[in-house]
Amino acid sequence: MQTLLIESLFDDIYMQIKNNILTITCNDLYIIKERFYTKCNEYKGNTDNLTGLTELLVAMFLKAFKDELNLPYNIESDVPKIGYNHRENKVDYAFLSSDNKIKYGVSVKRGNDSITLKDHEKNTGIINKFKYKITVVQDLFRLDNIKKGAHGPFKSVTIIFKAIENSNHLKIINDIVSNHDEYEHNYIVLEDNNKILFHELKEKLGINY
Repeated sequence: MQTLLIESLFDDIYMQIKNNILTITCNDLYIIKERFYTKCNEYKGNTDNLTGLTELLVAMFLKAFKDELNLPYNIESDVPKIGYNHRENKVDYAFLSSDNKIKYGVSVKRGNDSITLKDHEKNTGIINKFKYKITVVQDLFRLDNIKKGAHGPFKSVTIIFKAIENSNHLKIINDIVSNHDEYEHNYIVLEDNNKILFHELKEKLGINY
């Protein structure tokens, strides 16, 4: 019985996303996450150590997105590739071709927090250029490391659940997007964003299907 109830819960969420794939807004997906956390807080008293929901919701959306467009790729999570610095980085979700090449990459972040850089990430081109030790800069470095390595370039998007209020952080994102020819990377912030997520993702990944 417990298994059936859990399966039903996740299946219901997925079907809600799938059935509304062409109308669900960025903020709608954010609200699904927030309501889940609200219910967990009612039972648990807090939301400490609750992780993975943001990634799960994006995985569900990407599956419905791929099926709606009938894209000829497989979606896999945590895809490892060796970058130009000979170190491994992972793509949260990758649309893979039949020869295991990444066509599109999607990163998932809850917010744009301060982070601690690993030693090999310090004093590198992207980190020094954008200066701030924040999630989006580290994320860009890791994706760019793969793109400039043996794998080669691909288009990518970072989906950020929480709104970004820090003006300096917003400027960095705008600077990265304005250099799209160099990085082939873009961003979708979900909270308070009433644009249709399907169209946003399709446009920012440059999908012409």
